[in-house]
Amino acid sequence: MTESGYDPWLLTAILDGDWHVLLKNKYLWGRVSEQNLANGEVYRYEYRLKGRKVIQTKVTLPTGESKLFTLRDQF
Repeated sequence: MTESGYDPWLLTAILDGDWHVLLKNKYLWGRVSEQNLANGEVYRYEYRLKGRKVIQTKVTLPTGESKLFTLRDQF
């Protein structure tokens, strides 16, 4: 694949059997920063780090509402 936006290590898009884009991912520093759905909805992601570990993720929904997820280290 040589299409613009292709990355061999990251999931940049999901296509259906007719090659229509169902979902397109954008990345910032190796993490999903935005997801664009075929119906026009956009989800945005922001991360809070402690060192290299993600400790919080803020997801902004297509409605503009935000959800905050806090992650715990289980190890």
